[in-house]
Amino acid sequence: MGYNNGNRENRILRNKAEYQRIMEQEDKLAKKCWQIPPVNEIFKTAEQLHEIAESSSVLRSYNGRYGLTSNKIAYESVGAHSNLCCAILDRCLSYLYGPTLYSIPDGYTYRELMEVIRRHDLPENVIGDIPDNGAGDADTKRKAEMIYFQHFKSLSPFREYEFEDNVNRLLIEMDNQTSFIGKLLYLADKTSALIITLWHDQKGRYPLMSPDSPAVSGRDRAEMKLCDYDFNGHYRASEMWAIDFFKMRNLTEYDDTGYYTALIVAYTLEVNGCWYKWREKDYI
Repeated sequence: MGYNNGNRENRILRNKAEYQRIMEQEDKLAKKCWQIPPVNEIFKTAEQLHEIAESSSVLRSYNGRYGLTSNKIAYESVGAHSNLCCAILDRCLSYLYGPTLYSIPDGYTYRELMEVIRRHDLPENVIGDIPDNGAGDADTKRKAEMIYFQHFKSLSPFREYEFEDNVNRLLIEMDNQTSFIGKLLYLADKTSALIITLWHDQKGRYPLMSPDSPAVSGRDRAEMKLCDYDFNGHYRASEMWAIDFFKMRNLTEYDDTGYYTALIVAYTLEVNGCWYKWREKDYI
């Protein structure tokens, strides 16, 4: 993972020093008094997540052998996104509570949290993946999701009654960021979205958008104006979504532990080799 040019060891040392500096600045802005996650752990975890993101692109052999597609790679599906979310949340929970995960706040179980992540985007089987770009009707989307979740819950055996109640409660807490665990779940989702776009960048397949795109929203245009990188009037999803995370919606507000911010900073440094100038201005 990363660049071939220059001395890899020096690049790693530079990125780790930058990580510490950036995280100290992010901590000041967030005013959370984070215990900054250990640099070596975070960079190794980022490398694991890189591999999990990579697996999202590997087509199963039957797709070609049985004539479904001649494509050599798969782009991210909703299921692949949920898989990466699960991996991110799992590592966050291990960091916070240890590898056995016996003690999770508010009495929730590890299985319940994982089911929330696996389930949170299943309504898109019906409504499709609606972009989180400020342009959609959030209330209509939420109502459709609740109808889907209630139907899905009704299919479980009676022995899962308490489990299903907890999962549904957590889905609401995730959607509204109304509890510590709800925020952990919510940010696993948002962090996954950033990591996969950075992964595409690292592979040289930049997801790009221009202000003239028919799919562009007002928030998209505002983000493009702040971007450091301009590809002939097109802008990278990874940078736009980072602007959305750090500036437009200030999602670090929900990062009570700093873990998700740390993953984003480390993986961005690994892919880009530097941090964003528009964010550096906030540190002054």
